[in-house]
Amino acid sequence: MNNGPVTDIIRQVRFLSPEDGLDKVVGVMRASQTHALPVTRNGHVIGLVTEGDVLSRLPEDSANATVADVMRYSPPCAGTFMSISQAADVMKITGADVLPVVDELGSYRGVVVRSDIVAALVGMLRPPMVAGMATPLGVHLTTGAVSAGAGSLGLFLSGVALMLMMEASRALVWLAVLVGDKLVGTHLATLLLSPPVQMMSKADALRLMLIPLQLVLMLAFLRFSTISGYHAAEHQVVHAIEAGEPLKPEIVARLPRAHPRCGTNLMAAATIFTVLVSQLGSGAGVVVAMLVVVVGWRTVGYYLQQYVTTKRPAQKHVLNGIKVGEQLLDRYREQPNIKVDGFTRIWNMGIPQVAFGFATVLVLDELLMWLLHIDPWF
Repeated sequence: MNNGPVTDIIRQVRFLSPEDGLDKVVGVMRASQTHALPVTRNGHVIGLVTEGDVLSRLPEDSANATVADVMRYSPPCAGTFMSISQAADVMKITGADVLPVVDELGSYRGVVVRSDIVAALVGMLRPPMVAGMATPLGVHLTTGAVSAGAGSLGLFLSGVALMLMMEASRALVWLAVLVGDKLVGTHLATLLLSPPVQMMSKADALRLMLIPLQLVLMLAFLRFSTISGYHAAEHQVVHAIEAGEPLKPEIVARLPRAHPRCGTNLMAAATIFTVLVSQLGSGAGVVVAMLVVVVGWRTVGYYLQQYVTTKRPAQKHVLNGIKVGEQLLDRYREQPNIKVDGFTRIWNMGIPQVAFGFATVLVLDELLMWLLHIDPWF
């Protein structure tokens, strides 16, 4: 049970002025995802307007009606000094389900809603949105402000693993070309080692033909790696948290493996872009890469998640995801309203660590090519 200060669950909701029209009221309510908004004058709460108050003036007399015509004056408020249980007592006495919060000087600071108070008192307060990543060491989850699970090492290894999969697929395609030359007597390897030219050459055409094979091999590596199992568990736990479901194995395991906000889709898009540009060169290669990434990426992303970048998670994947999810919720409930700067949020998302893993493999690859005196046009 969380009976911390009411500021732990305060929502930063826009306020209204008495002169505002009802159209603005409806717009702000929808944007704020709340059914009641405070009305202020000179920073002090003077009233509250609810969806019911607006509905009472619809459809007649609504065109010229203002907030002052429908608002409830002198609504009950909570103070920033109150505990969550004290705010709950105010709601019980007054029957209000939304309380504006004011500080010691009476200035507006936000609102608290009944559902958040109940969730806090029964220990079920949850973040509205959760992000995450799958790593070789397990699931990583974050609200942007707090994180749990695989730390920076796991995120770094994700970048390393994805880049190694790309390099391994490239090496296998090259090996296939060498074997083909040996068996058939062709000279494709020599052709591929020729540098790109301004116009489309035979070498460029051959590179373009081999790109799909390289991508298929890379996705196959990803599909059969342990990362895809953790990826599925990550999505299922995020679905459970955001839907308010209990974090129990039998419940989490039946939730969808694909998620519309999947960050790995962006990583896959970046990887595809990198491969296409590196193989096709500048100019036309950039245009083709952008078209592939931009056109239909949501639909492609869903199928990639469902059939390639995730697989049915093993029990160890699900249990790891649940453990990390519970850890994240515990940390969130300790500081549900913590504010962090932009860099901290990006760091908690894991983007710099993954990018550093990518870059490390790229640098080592370039160093190896330099030591071996190889100019890898392919």
